[in-house]
Amino acid sequence: MAPRTSFKVHRTRDGRLLLESALTKDPKDRTLVISRDGNVVLEDAKLAFPTSVDNVTEIMEVYGVLGMLELSFAKYLIVATDRSLAATVQSHKIWKITQGAALALGSMDDKQVSVQRDLDAQSLAKYELDQDLLNSIMEIVNSGHLYYSPTYDITHSLQHNQLLSTGRTTTAIIDDRYFFNKHLAKPFLEVPKGIALPWICKTICGFAGMIEADVGVGPDDVEGDATLRTYNVALISRLNSRRLGTRYVRRGLDADGNAANNVEMEQIVFDHDFDGNRIITSFAQIRGSVPGLWGQDLDLSYRPKLLIADIKKPQIWEAILKHYTDLRQQYVGEKFVAGGKDEGKVVCVNLLDDKGFEGELTKMYEASVLKVEDERLMYEEFPVNKWCKKMNFRNMDILLDRVRDRLINSGLFVAEGEVPSTSGKGSLRVSRLQTGVLRVSCLDSLDRTNLTCTMFARYILPFQVQSINPSDFPASSFLYVNGANPLDVRDPVAAARKALAGSSSILTNLWADSGDAISLLYAGTRALKADVTRTGERQWLKGSFDDGLNALTRYYLNNFVDGVRQDAYDLWTGKVSLEQIYRLASTEGMKKAQQLQKPVISKGQGVVGRILPAFVVDRIEPLLQAATDYAHSTIAGAQDRAGRAHQWIFSPRTADHISSDGSPKTAIGFLVSAAKIYAPGRVATLIDFIGAMVVFVYVLAFVKVFHLNGKSLVGRPKLSIEHETIHELVD
Repeated sequence: MAPRTSFKVHRTRDGRLLLESALTKDPKDRTLVISRDGNVVLEDAKLAFPTSVDNVTEIMEVYGVLGMLELSFAKYLIVATDRSLAATVQSHKIWKITQGAALALGSMDDKQVSVQRDLDAQSLAKYELDQDLLNSIMEIVNSGHLYYSPTYDITHSLQHNQLLSTGRTTTAIIDDRYFFNKHLAKPFLEVPKGIALPWICKTICGFAGMIEADVGVGPDDVEGDATLRTYNVALISRLNSRRLGTRYVRRGLDADGNAANNVEMEQIVFDHDFDGNRIITSFAQIRGSVPGLWGQDLDLSYRPKLLIADIKKPQIWEAILKHYTDLRQQYVGEKFVAGGKDEGKVVCVNLLDDKGFEGELTKMYEASVLKVEDERLMYEEFPVNKWCKKMNFRNMDILLDRVRDRLINSGLFVAEGEVPSTSGKGSLRVSRLQTGVLRVSCLDSLDRTNLTCTMFARYILPFQVQSINPSDFPASSFLYVNGANPLDVRDPVAAARKALAGSSSILTNLWADSGDAISLLYAGTRALKADVTRTGERQWLKGSFDDGLNALTRYYLNNFVDGVRQDAYDLWTGKVSLEQIYRLASTEGMKKAQQLQKPVISKGQGVVGRILPAFVVDRIEPLLQAATDYAHSTIAGAQDRAGRAHQWIFSPRTADHISSDGSPKTAIGFLVSAAKIYAPGRVATLIDFIGAMVVFVYVLAFVKVFHLNGKSLVGRPKLSIEHETIHELVD
């Protein structure tokens, strides 16, 4: 039985959700039933469905289930409602989720409270908080960064899938770190015998895409003699969900050795006519935050101070050692192929500056690798900003020359046959394994990192193509490359490299698209230096202008918006407890509920409410509510404040205008915090960008003039306290 393209979800009047069979030709015609309290069971369709169609209140067609999320007011089923084809691995299709929906469990009457403001304040507080959190969750679902395949497990590399299917692995750790929706899918995964699995979309977060590379085969000096062969090149970038987060909230490692912004990037190549030639190859490399316990505490400065924990502290070193050990166990030393070579190493490529702001981080990184004393763990330092100053990015070839032997010795995964599927082991006969990996990082592991990973992928591609059709390329063709000593370096795939030259631009564009996706997830904007990645050269005017806009946008988002995004990531991965959610409902949710039940201006009521259009009321009501709250707090402490009024206005250097939680304590504090009410929650258009910059400049002006504490104005996560933890570790 194969997976169905889509299936229908029926909501019944008694509050159940009925999911039609997710399999074609299901002889039992089974239905997955989700009760209003979230229990998941499998029932015969005839027994599950109501006898009267009047008892079905809603029908929705979906492509799969992402999971279930429990918040303060209700539980919600998260489903994929639209998709587009992103790539293929042989005959297996990889889909991008482009739209989703959150279906509240229980009858609709219970949930249609948005217009029922006569609910008790506690219930309304929970409902309003749920809506805010769901909006953030659905931004992840609708972001275009979630991918799945109904027939192929894209949460693992091709090599790891093969090791799992055969059970022949002896050393490799293969786990669920890239199964992005595992926490949400837990209620379905726990159903006995895996009977609920066909309904689940097992997703990755990151990127999947594919190009077709045309290669001319044969002599090109005689017209008509060359043969054109097409190769499919798929790129799958998987974001590790164990330390998921935004740029300044998640840095470095956690106590278990998991790195922030850790992405496995796999380049898979196979013949377009894979029925005729079934050889397939893959090459994986990884990026991730610099391995150490470090961070930066946001304070509205453009480059917050680095906080780096001493690796001599036992708990710090334990986390670092766990990280390096995990890298080896994932990628190095596996060799079940008879006579297979095992020359691979973990090569840590550090692109940070060796002096200045990033210098201390570089020292810590190098010292940690040396302290491990492992011949399979190597360190390569290449300060991109120094070597490529004045935009001379051709000097990146120097780095390639340095790591070339280790890059080649890491090997490729090469096999022939059908790849393993979700329903079978496939028929791959493995001839080579990848036995090492390059780990690339810079400060954010985004821009310089993507430029470097693209270069490595471009260099390896001819090895992959030649592995598929070795007879197409003369083995005796050697060319000296990249200015290296001709006595030391020869290119064994020179003919394949020359034949692939025409596909270089589409390959680099594919990798640039992947880099943009990872950057959007971590920093909120597309990658910087994307013009260099795409073209190999700096486009002075357009490239510099684009980088400037993206840098300013990052600056704004990281300070004002990323707190909300971090809460969504932590909800998604199960790092938030129900107790935390209920506590937030009793504060933030209750405040919003009270504002809804007692607005300053009631729409359609009173003189002002009848005169002003509804959309105007919606825009000014938050400001009026903030002013009312401030006025109440001012009256409560009027006597104390009267004695210090002169100080607030005329002695800004000593004034305490804003409390640690961001609440205004003075008129100056109110004026600056009120501006944040109108700060855009996303920057997707020019209007958004202009609005964001206006608010940001306004806030910064107040910070500079009145010497406000920038830390109290940053939009921090409400469900995470990691920014406090780094201070404890450093101290």
